[in-house]
Amino acid sequence: MAQALSLKESTLRYNDVDFFIYLSDDKDQESLPEVVTLDESWIPHWKEMAFKYDLVEFSTSIKPFCITHLFDQGYEKIVYLDPDIYVFNSLDCIFDALDKKSIILTPHCCLPINDFDGYIPEEVVSAVGIYNLGFVAFKNDLVGQTVTKWWQTRLKNKCYNERSEGLFVDQKWMDFIPGFFPNEISISNHLGLNVALWNIHERIIFYENKIPMVKNRFNESIRFPLVFFHFSGYDPYYETLLDKRCNGVSVISYPDLKPLIEEYRESEMKNQYDKYHSLRYSFNNYNNGEYILPLQRRLYRVYEEKLKNKGNPFDDEGGTYQLFKKNKLLLGKSPFEYKEVMSYKKKNKNKNLKKMHFLLKWLKNIIGLNSYLLFIKVASQVVKLENHKFLVKGLDND
Repeated sequence: MAQALSLKESTLRYNDVDFFIYLSDDKDQESLPEVVTLDESWIPHWKEMAFKYDLVEFSTSIKPFCITHLFDQGYEKIVYLDPDIYVFNSLDCIFDALDKKSIILTPHCCLPINDFDGYIPEEVVSAVGIYNLGFVAFKNDLVGQTVTKWWQTRLKNKCYNERSEGLFVDQKWMDFIPGFFPNEISISNHLGLNVALWNIHERIIFYENKIPMVKNRFNESIRFPLVFFHFSGYDPYYETLLDKRCNGVSVISYPDLKPLIEEYRESEMKNQYDKYHSLRYSFNNYNNGEYILPLQRRLYRVYEEKLKNKGNPFDDEGGTYQLFKKNKLLLGKSPFEYKEVMSYKKKNKNKNLKKMHFLLKWLKNIIGLNSYLLFIKVASQVVKLENHKFLVKGLDND
């Protein structure tokens, strides 16, 4: 929420637009600023989506529904921005582009580099989607409406972060769109849009009359105003790092980022980051406070058709909770117990791998190489949580 409020303030500082914050959570838990809450009238079965998806999956799954909700209110041009974006200039270049095109997308990277030296490997970008969906702009025309409806049908059931299925939440689906409507899509090469960790290696931040600008690292004559920066991975508690997951990008290695980071941090803290950061995500729990495990979400995915008629999945008196209770698939209410089971801390990674390697070597010596290779092949089939449906008994036609 602190990020969303910072985004709102920065947007309205440079733009005369209507701004809406859509809340992918339960507003009842806390007094919040003005937000748009979810409603069955424009996002049917959203509670089932909130249950089967984790926080990131659910928050991204509702995007096209929110855009359609604004289409239905008569808005002609809509810009979606992730809450961890901060605006530094007018968005007119985006709205002007929508005069000629129906959808605007920004690639993660805009420049071909033979000796790639970016912080996000190219194969990762290929896996998660060519276009970053922290930003997308739509025009309320036939193409815009067609794409949002198509996107809705995919994200209703296929907004999982599951690389083995070729899925990366809402984002990977946009790879299809330029092929569907090649003449109506603008794939923007404006280097001042969606500047972030994944493309900072190809862009240089500099200032003209104290206004932040961006230029092409390999052709410095190509310059753009910095329109918005995507602070993905930024944590105000790590003051000097652009992304807490990447020590390589800091105000020391990129000193021109310092004013941007300091302004963004100041805005987040002013907008009560400490307060909102401490609030829990409502849809991590059943109504009785018990934690919902990723295993339960993925098993719900498997049995959704049978469970959707058994009441609110978050209800501890409902059919979903009672089914997991009957099959002893509930963990408890303790957040410490939950975090201990689900966490995979880097400091223990090598230690845990060594233990696993020892056990696998022991197994190979006991059962022989042929049987070991068969074991590995079979084991790979149960890595996905959905494949543990054998743990659930008690549904009709099991």
